[in-house]
Amino acid sequence: MQMFRLIVRTLLLSALLSLPAASAFAKRSLDLSVLSPELREEVLKRFPGIEKDNLHLDKIDEVLRYLQLRPEFDRLQVFEEDGNYKLRYEYAKRLGEVSFKGMKFFSESEITSLMNIKKGEVFDQNTLIEKGEKLRQGYKDVGFMNAVIDIEMPPGKDGAVDIVVKVTENKRTLITSIILQSPNAELNKDLSKKLKSVLDDPLTEKAFEIGRAHV
Repeated sequence: MQMFRLIVRTLLLSALLSLPAASAFAKRSLDLSVLSPELREEVLKRFPGIEKDNLHLDKIDEVLRYLQLRPEFDRLQVFEEDGNYKLRYEYAKRLGEVSFKGMKFFSESEITSLMNIKKGEVFDQNTLIEKGEKLRQGYKDVGFMNAVIDIEMPPGKDGAVDIVVKVTENKRTLITSIILQSPNAELNKDLSKKLKSVLDDPLTEKAFEIGRAHV
């Protein structure tokens, strides 16, 4: 079972790019028939004529690098067949069941919305880190300054990756009192009245902004 802690670790995905061991000056066209019609049209707009022209391998490399940026591809290869270059690829894994544990302040639907995560989307560790960070920021915005988000990734059914989001909320920080220290007693009194509105509110960046606006 894999697990990463968002605040202390960064994980990166690498993609495999493969070209045949041949001369860099070998010229053939690139067969894109294995791609979906929508993606094939997109690639042809980006690289006009690649299915008709005889291409240098550096142009093939450009096409592969472009496709490599798409999260749905886990492995891309080019092989030679019938005098042309053809694509071979493996689809990236997808998210299976998504579950949540440990949350008390937010509901499951609220956390799902904050993370924008759902079953069936492409599995990408970098994207999961970003989604986890969004959730941690969501907790911070309501006063949970030390919330910890752990994401476990056990294998799921049919090659999918299940996601278990474990939340440790820790204590919520509230503003219980405001102490003003100034030799100007009237100023202290005036500021105390203006800042009274944030008493018992969570300690957040918004609360600091209100305070700075009155000082």
